[in-house]
Amino acid sequence: MAMLQLGSSGPDVIDLQDKLRAHGFDPGPSDGSFGPGTVTALEAFQRGTGLTADGVAGPQTVAALGLAVPAAVVSLIPSVTVPTESSGRSSGGGGWFSDLDLGGGDNNGWLVVLLLIALVAATVVGSPL
Repeated sequence: MAMLQLGSSGPDVIDLQDKLRAHGFDPGPSDGSFGPGTVTALEAFQRGTGLTADGVAGPQTVAALGLAVPAAVVSLIPSVTVPTESSGRSSGGGGWFSDLDLGGGDNNGWLVVLLLIALVAATVVGSPL
């Protein structure tokens, strides 16, 4: 998650607003717009947790709120990046594999895709799985 501040907007701001509300600090509506209400709620949260109350959601504030910072995933294929979370918000709230269903209703299609990626990577690199 990028640093969020007054004027920021988008799904990360919605997540921030939802987390602030869950911690008892009302930022107003979860509209994805980092406005005065979000600043006020964020500063109150920061004061309450002993952080610098600057109204900016930087790494320490994000961690204190429990907003996940995705871990880097290293690709075995040069110049290939591996996305770890959705760039948008889906109705299921999951990552970019969350809507992939290969049957059976358990929605584990993402596992098949990851295994296929590993197989292709191992083949390209020349090492067996």
